[in-house]
Amino acid sequence: MELTAQVMLKAEEHVHIMEEYAIGMTHSMKNTENMKYPIFKQVPLIEQSLMQRLLKQQPEDNAILEVNNLLATTDIQNISESDIKSISQRYKVNLVNKFSLNLEEFYAVLLNYALNDKHLSKDEVNDLEHLKTIFQLDAKNISQIHLNIGKDIYQTSFEEAVADGILTKDELSFLENLEATLQLPKEIADKISLSVRETFFDKSYQKVIEDDRITPDEEREILALSKNLNIKISRTDKSTLERLKAYWAYENLELTTIATDTKLQKNEVCYFLEQDINWYEEREALKKKYAYSKINERKEIIASNLKFMEKGDVLFTNKRILFSNSEKTASITYDKIITVSAFKDGLEVDKLTGRSPIYKIGANSDIAVIILRRLMKENSL
Repeated sequence: MELTAQVMLKAEEHVHIMEEYAIGMTHSMKNTENMKYPIFKQVPLIEQSLMQRLLKQQPEDNAILEVNNLLATTDIQNISESDIKSISQRYKVNLVNKFSLNLEEFYAVLLNYALNDKHLSKDEVNDLEHLKTIFQLDAKNISQIHLNIGKDIYQTSFEEAVADGILTKDELSFLENLEATLQLPKEIADKISLSVRETFFDKSYQKVIEDDRITPDEEREILALSKNLNIKISRTDKSTLERLKAYWAYENLELTTIATDTKLQKNEVCYFLEQDINWYEEREALKKKYAYSKINERKEIIASNLKFMEKGDVLFTNKRILFSNSEKTASITYDKIITVSAFKDGLEVDKLTGRSPIYKIGANSDIAVIILRRLMKENSL
């Protein structure tokens, strides 16, 4: 029965393999002697086959089972190199060479168990060192085991520490001590730290912006989180925050009036103005005949598929939409509008009667739609 579990497995895989599969341990078997490390449990040896009895041979795999039973019944410090040599001689096998992976797994299981409390006591360190000596374990492989198990424990601990979005001095001190306990190289610990902090910040950031609005409280929350976790907000994310903060303001704060040369009615004020924009309309006959679309897959207006009407300024006032140029002025009162369709570079006003104008506004079309919808809502009250 050769064990094939790899030393490079994760910590939980080491434990799972060693406890259930690698050497046939069963949770129903009780260990009443080595209660310091109850992970090791006594198992029965493999019976000789008929051929082995005739040849007076012992099953080789019993050698590693006897090592397991030593760990299950004897204090680790009381197991000597001579005990291991005696088992090797009895089964005529070199344990260190034949079962090197299994011996390393014994070490990995003990290390993982000892680190359950994220701390290695002096006794636990001594027991690990003793195993390394009597099993003649390769120093490079042991370092890799510490690294594999340590990375998982350190990452889990870091995730628990940042779960509330704050890294306190006590938590930072704990993580620093844990890094030393796990013998993690600083570059590995720093990489885990940055990854966990960035992941937590990104999840929090995405949750805040999922409704495409940033309230003042949400802005303070995300800026505080950035400071607490020492995460620099990217230029792109900053730009998004500013844009979504403006969206919220246009919807909830008092709108700023804009001065205009266009003649307005009494008690009429302008809240949005975009100059030199194109006004288009869709012709149903052309649409049906050629299956023309007014927008492309990026939701941008396709001017070539529409009929150009005028070029001029579009204004949204507290009473109506105004389109004005040197030759004409056209207006639509809010009670005549059914809905407003938003495009990436403009909008369409769906009216109760007549053709629906399409205004190609450009970069400020998102703000135009927000303000227009707010004015329509306020006028419907």
